[in-house]
Amino acid sequence: VNDEELKKIFAECNPKAANVAVRRNGKSKGFGFVEFNNKEDQEKALKLDNQKVGGRDIIVKASTGYRGE
Repeated sequence: VNDEELKKIFAECNPKAANVAVRRNGKSKGFGFVEFNNKEDQEKALKLDNQKVGGRDIIVKASTGYRGE
């Protein structure tokens, strides 16, 4: 999954940005980050936890990190 594909997965949740974490060699680390415009969109995205995407279960969690602009 690349950044654009990740953003499409969460399209119904109106993502502001989506980034897949990558290794130095350019291969995915198997996780990514999606930023949302508001709490409601974030809560909608959290409901996608344990859904299948591309034949694999995804885990969706809220970040406890930086939330500022």
